[in-house]
Amino acid sequence: MFFVEEGRKDDAVAYFNRANELLDKSITSNIHHPNYVSRQKSTLAKLINTI
Repeated sequence: MFFVEEGRKDDAVAYFNRANELLDKSITSNIHHPNYVSRQKSTLAKLINTI
């Protein structure tokens, strides 16, 4: 993520929140499996916590 590389935590958190919304929507639309979405959210959260 671009925001993480630059250390812009506020922007990264906003991006993370939007990504979570889209990932949750993909579950309800049967696009992605819930476990896949959970892994993606976890990966993003770990990345944001490194800032």
